[in-house]
Amino acid sequence: MALEDDVRFIKYKGCSILQINFEECQPPEFLERILYARSVIARQPLQSLRTLTLIKNARFNRQVSAAVKEYTKHNKPYVCVAALVGLSGLQEIVYNVIIKVTGRKIATFTHVEAAKEFLVAYRE
Repeated sequence: MALEDDVRFIKYKGCSILQINFEECQPPEFLERILYARSVIARQPLQSLRTLTLIKNARFNRQVSAAVKEYTKHNKPYVCVAALVGLSGLQEIVYNVIIKVTGRKIATFTHVEAAKEFLVAYRE
């Protein structure tokens, strides 16, 4: 699968959402997708993005955790609302650390549809 398939804009109820798919990622491809997503995000207007991040069964290591921290901090000015789907176990600990360190507010969901509904309903 090409990076463009893993990091792409989708339409949901007429709303544009940047979907970033890290599902089933091993650390090397996780890092590659982070770099690509970061480049896509950096080209968007400030405070314009609704992001949907899919993370089910993704594999973390120290390098990925550090990269995710930097990536999350980098994205903050561009994202008006963010949703994350598929956190489990150790990922939740990493997520809590990242939220604390970056000051981001990222809603977590177990189902993609609920996350999309949340993103569409958001009003600045």
